[in-house]
Amino acid sequence: GHLVLVGPNDVGKSSLIREAMTRVREKGVRVGFANLQFCTDEQGVLNTLATAITMEALGWVNSSMQQLGQRARSVRPSLEFETSDAGKPVVRVVPTRSGAGSSIHEVLGLLHQAQGGGRPVALAIDEIQKVADINPKLAGVFKAAVDELPDVSFVIAGSQRRMMEELVQGPMLDIGTPLAIGTIPRDEMVAFLVKRSQTGGRPMVEDTAEQIYELGRGVPYWVQELARHAFSEAEHEWIDDEDVEEAVRVLTEAQEGLGIPLYNRLSLHQKKVLTALAVQPTKELGAAELVTRSGVAASTIRD
Repeated sequence: GHLVLVGPNDVGKSSLIREAMTRVREKGVRVGFANLQFCTDEQGVLNTLATAITMEALGWVNSSMQQLGQRARSVRPSLEFETSDAGKPVVRVVPTRSGAGSSIHEVLGLLHQAQGGGRPVALAIDEIQKVADINPKLAGVFKAAVDELPDVSFVIAGSQRRMMEELVQGPMLDIGTPLAIGTIPRDEMVAFLVKRSQTGGRPMVEDTAEQIYELGRGVPYWVQELARHAFSEAEHEWIDDEDVEEAVRVLTEAQEGLGIPLYNRLSLHQKKVLTALAVQPTKELGAAELVTRSGVAASTIRD
């Protein structure tokens, strides 16, 4: 079966997927992971999918460039391989006159080869809503290609709830079982932080754990990053409020250089909302004044 995983950024979707991949690999499943987050065009989508399938699901990752060339000659679509600055193979799908739609069918069709010997195969595709941003027609192409691979399990994940709803209620209708994930409840996360800090030899009291949870807004990634830095910055045998403040300072400085590239990846609506919030901050995302200043509907802002 297939799974549609929906949750906001930093809530732990990718970590959850990778942990599941590790576990199923131990059981003999061939699995690949394609993250479309940084794809800006159809070629990028094709290359990312081809990399996940050939390097991971097909297990070509340890092949020499000569071996990759030989293997590429026996498959469709046509593939080219280069070596990145990090010394890793880079996969490129050779464009065809039939367009990206046909190439996506062929790229996903490579999963048939991964099924050799009767081994189960799975492919996880993160930030799938990017295909709708790039070319709305590609969503239907993905659905058709997935339908043609009934013996392959797919995990389709995305962070933009409204776009994901539009996809699974439209061109990707019935593509898989939906599963929404969100922030971890306060009591559970606080108890986890207290227990983990005790295990690590630098305990914290509940009040400190609650402060970390609030500062991280309950988002697993940021809560754990704050806790990790507080643990590292602690000057005593325990973690106190001063350590948490220092963790905030260290994290803030570390994030300063990320603002521009992160802003550039936002949609037009997101940029309008962020600009309006910078002029006059508010905790109510559906507030009338924010809607007026940004020109974005309240329902879209909440998403």
